[in-house]
Amino acid sequence: MKKILFSFLAICMLLTISVSPAAAATTDTTTQDILDFYAAEHMNYIDEMPASLLNEYQDIIELADQYLLQFYGNDVMLSTSENFVLDQYCNKIKLGLFLDLTDREVVEEIRAFTNAAAELYVVQTTSRVSEPTTQDSTEPLSSIQPRLNAGNYDADAAVAYAYLWTEEGSTLSNPDYHRYDEDCTNFVSQVLHAGGIPQVNGERKSTSSWYYDWGLLARPSYTWSGAHNLYEHLRDYSTNIVRITSTVDLKVGDIISFDTDPDDDTFHIGHTAVVTRKDGNSWSDIYLTYHSTDREDIAASVLINDNGYLAYAWSIE
Repeated sequence: MKKILFSFLAICMLLTISVSPAAAATTDTTTQDILDFYAAEHMNYIDEMPASLLNEYQDIIELADQYLLQFYGNDVMLSTSENFVLDQYCNKIKLGLFLDLTDREVVEEIRAFTNAAAELYVVQTTSRVSEPTTQDSTEPLSSIQPRLNAGNYDADAAVAYAYLWTEEGSTLSNPDYHRYDEDCTNFVSQVLHAGGIPQVNGERKSTSSWYYDWGLLARPSYTWSGAHNLYEHLRDYSTNIVRITSTVDLKVGDIISFDTDPDDDTFHIGHTAVVTRKDGNSWSDIYLTYHSTDREDIAASVLINDNGYLAYAWSIE
């Protein structure tokens, strides 16, 4: 009788925990969430500065820390922070510091460190590499056949959402969604969904799925929040979304995937952004809005020409 009573009470407690809105609302990212995120991004989880980088780039790392503090205050991640993660530290440099620093010689000095770091945290991948999008190209569209159904995509609604939930230099986020430290693709997925693209249910780790879920026992698909995974999903499992090789074919509401470290000899998409304004066909006339280091209407040329990123653009037809 005591065994039965105990089992009954245990089940009641489990059910109470499972459905408690307060518990679900206050649940934060766990260690497993972090590891899952890095697995989705095909990246190693490195939570301390590797000795190899310290030995070669200590002066440059200290310089980067000084500029991070100067531009972003005491809350920014530094190389000495307790919550240090190598790729988050480097992304803050690449998507924030490189945009705000005006001394290009200093940028190039620090870039030598971030390029070396990329070789450590990016896992080798067998992903197929398609041609990057080039400025004012006359080449035809990619021959890859379109495969997520974007047939009823409302680009105006998508862009309105992007502007609504982005504030330059801040961390403005829709409370209906969890915010990641690396939030760029999570944000772009929200933008696409706000534009009317339906979610695709399935196995969380499968490239064919694309959905958002958050709770005690639920998390989004890898493709929802992982930049490289979203690229693979759009490439292999989307309809009315095609890769384009010319900026001429790029429209407001389209998205761009970026290889943020092309010099590391590993094809890896590390950033995603939405086109929110277009005044012409050069990268300096195409403006992007994105999260992580939140930016609104930043010229694509800053990422491509100044930072050296390779752009892989998607036309959402």
